[in-house]
Amino acid sequence: MATPNPSRSRRRIVTWVLVLLGLMLGFWLWQVAAVAISAKRAGFFDPQVKAEWTADREENLKALHTAMKLYMQSEGALPPAESWSDAVRLRLKTADLTEEEAAKKLMQPDGKGGYGYNESLAGKYFDDLDPLTIVIYETEKADLNQHGSPPASGHAITVSGEVVENSKKD
Repeated sequence: MATPNPSRSRRRIVTWVLVLLGLMLGFWLWQVAAVAISAKRAGFFDPQVKAEWTADREENLKALHTAMKLYMQSEGALPPAESWSDAVRLRLKTADLTEEEAAKKLMQPDGKGGYGYNESLAGKYFDDLDPLTIVIYETEKADLNQHGSPPASGHAITVSGEVVENSKKD
């Protein structure tokens, strides 16, 4: 009777382990390739195209109103009057815009004016306010973080998100 050769048995085991590892590696690479192909088809690897912001006064006011709401929801209250535009800037949807285009959301479309914040609302929550109260209004200066009482005339946006013109509702 022939005696078994231990080195031959070890080679056979090593061969099967290597075959099994090769199959597992192949399956893993196939999965990675499938995910990569899917991502490519979805445009994940395409270069990001930056858009231009061509808003009118209503779109700017609504964008600022939305940013105010997002700030209020995350921080529990409306921002302080002295730094309101700095506070909401991060909440303006600007990921698809260059910095110059994103800055246009804080300026009137003609570039000659900016926006002011009703300072009496600082630290408050929309649900506690009259829906007709003006939150943000147009100003003649293009400075950031302008605040005060809303003027008697001009364009503004209320707590409810309604863009109003030439009427003080506060």
